[in-house]
Amino acid sequence: DAVRYQLPLWPCTEPLPSRVQELYHLLGRVTGKALFDGHTIPIRFTKPLYAHLLNLPVPLADLEQQDPELARQLRWLRDSSPETLDVSALALDFTVTYAPSPLVEPPTTHPQVLDLVPGGASTPVVAENVRKYVDLRWRRRMVDDVGRQLGAFLAGFHEVVPLPVVSIFSPDELEAVLCGLSSIDVEDWERHTDYLGGFQVDNALRSALSHASRVKRWFWETIRGFSQDERRRLLLFATGSAGVPIGGFAALLGSDGEVRRFTLQPAANTAASAAEVSVLSRSRPTAEIDLLPKAHTCFNRLDLPLYRTREQLATTLRAVIMNESALKGFGYE
Repeated sequence: DAVRYQLPLWPCTEPLPSRVQELYHLLGRVTGKALFDGHTIPIRFTKPLYAHLLNLPVPLADLEQQDPELARQLRWLRDSSPETLDVSALALDFTVTYAPSPLVEPPTTHPQVLDLVPGGASTPVVAENVRKYVDLRWRRRMVDDVGRQLGAFLAGFHEVVPLPVVSIFSPDELEAVLCGLSSIDVEDWERHTDYLGGFQVDNALRSALSHASRVKRWFWETIRGFSQDERRRLLLFATGSAGVPIGGFAALLGSDGEVRRFTLQPAANTAASAAEVSVLSRSRPTAEIDLLPKAHTCFNRLDLPLYRTREQLATTLRAVIMNESALKGFGYE
């Protein structure tokens, strides 16, 4: 899911360059500002980070998102009984090996081995101390390995939003408030949409007969047929954000921080530019590319051409939202 990827903290055991710590601090401040202003952010953090933001303990289960392979191994060690597993045969010791890190200057080029306890290299993992090993290995990965990055991020975040303010949330609730709802309800979207130009309904007869009303109907039928990822991409293209506020589309914000409903307006039937055709033709035959929608992200407005058929609308709309160049710039005004 390209729009809703998860962002972990990169592990690093070496002192970080000041510029890297400043970036983590800035990311924390920007995240806090988004929460304070009620804006959703287009990324989702891994579950452990939400717990850290709330100063809550991080369970072993949350390691699954941070490091799935390590979580599987530690859970297997923890749950295996001495009767079914001879831990000593695994030849483990109380050390951890790190891959070269790109965060430090100069970047490390060789693996690094660190002790989990004093003399860890000469302390084998056996049945009597396997739980201690699991606890130390988990803590090392979830806390110690990201301590410097995490400290800078939390400091920036809590400069804007103090801990007592967010402590009322659970990790899942904080994620929903910060990143928006996990799924997009098309009925809610349509119910809280404003229309301009030919998409406005003057009377029932005109609405039933006009081509603009057919295009409007095709638009919502197309969105209902979209996957959740395609809906998020369309929302990102039209509003600049892939997240729906916790209050639904009735609480959608504009770039000025004010509630600004999604708006649909007929666009002038202007052919796609040569540059736009060139970009889109990499993923769609040029013959399928006709009139392109235009997004006004400051106003949450989408200018939709009056396509001749529903198939033409669906094909062009999908070609635009599935193209990364569209999500990063062209088609905006």
